[in-house]
Amino acid sequence: MGNLTAGTAWTSVTPREHYPMAGYARGDNFFLTMLRPRRSTGVHDDLQARALVLGDGEATLALTAVNVIGLFHDDVVAIRKLAVEKMGLPSLEAIVAATHTQAAPDTYGVYGGVPRRYRAFIHERASEAIAQAVARMAPARVGFATTRVEGLVGNRRDPQGPVDPELVVMAVEDEAGQAIATLVN
Repeated sequence: MGNLTAGTAWTSVTPREHYPMAGYARGDNFFLTMLRPRRSTGVHDDLQARALVLGDGEATLALTAVNVIGLFHDDVVAIRKLAVEKMGLPSLEAIVAATHTQAAPDTYGVYGGVPRRYRAFIHERASEAIAQAVARMAPARVGFATTRVEGLVGNRRDPQGPVDPELVVMAVEDEAGQAIATLVN
């Protein structure tokens, strides 16, 4: 097994306020989104921040996905800083990505402004997911597989343009062979 450890956790980043939704305009014109954004009216499923943390005894890496349309570099820096403070570790390598869902509040400022309170909430909750994942770290092993999935993906901007048909899967298991996490790219 070596020294590899892994842990996972998720937190809800669903806001309580009804913020403007990313990508939902009133009418068919994209440019109207900025003038007449649609606000959320309820919650179908929670928006989440999901973290997978891997460590080898020397370095710790957090892979975190947040259900928002996008994040700025400042958001990633704030999430990493808060996570380090919560974990009590000297440092943390972190990749923080947005899932680019349009069923979440606008975090870019295109669809009605960037709600500062919501950004701070995302920072807090995503860093909490990382800290919880660190607390759950246990001995683990990692496996990779790839396959080609011709015809499954397309190029929306240029239907004849290039696509990447390779599907890569990373499986993280505990010592008993039970799944801890599966990442698909």
